[in-house]
Amino acid sequence: MKIVGVLFFKEMKALFSSWIAYVVLIAFTLVSGVSFYVSMQMFIILTRYSEKVEEGVARQGWNLLDNLLNPVYNLVFILLFLIVPAITMRLFAEEKKMRTEELLLTSPVRVGEIVLSKYLAAATLITLMMVSFAIYPAIVIYYGQPTPDWGPILTGYLGLLLIGVSLAAIGVFASSLTENQIVAFVMTVAMEMLLLIISQAAVALGAVKLGGRVVNLGNLLRAFSVNDHFMPLVMLWATRQSIESARWG
Repeated sequence: MKIVGVLFFKEMKALFSSWIAYVVLIAFTLVSGVSFYVSMQMFIILTRYSEKVEEGVARQGWNLLDNLLNPVYNLVFILLFLIVPAITMRLFAEEKKMRTEELLLTSPVRVGEIVLSKYLAAATLITLMMVSFAIYPAIVIYYGQPTPDWGPILTGYLGLLLIGVSLAAIGVFASSLTENQIVAFVMTVAMEMLLLIISQAAVALGAVKLGGRVVNLGNLLRAFSVNDHFMPLVMLWATRQSIESARWG
């Protein structure tokens, strides 16, 4: 793990030595902040209008999670689909382009340690990004009236964080397949969209009869969805195999 730590700090230094980390953090903070402000203003306007129309409608028909935070959560979900590929696209692609990958592969460092350090660096940047976003759920929980149920709010926030670090594993894998960062970006987005479609299909499909046996297609598809806990491990294993094949190719 000591080697992973050294490589991790090297990757973090590389991320913050380029413009990508700063642009990502600033852009995400601005867009999420503006989104929360707009959503809050809309919530205030709609609840006041409801109160004028009918007494008690605002309390019964509008709530802070569904009508204030969920629109922001949905936007952040979309942002992650675009920002994560921008973070991960250079991790291996740049090494390939600069021909420094060969130096890494001929060093005594194991491929798994290289892959893990790059993934952890990307996941750390995504976590820092989400930490800056945590202020908005905190504001709703602390200042919301009536006091909202903080359980679903925190669950939604943590869900976004887990999705972000899961998508990072996809991005690392895509970056290991090419030396072109733009191609890595496009490949990551394409794989994200495919997994999103699979996730939605998993929700829509239930148990069906196949060959005389009952098969739950929803459970099968969920095994490949972005919400599955094993998906990052599968992607990191695939990345390791991709790099190993390049070493012996």
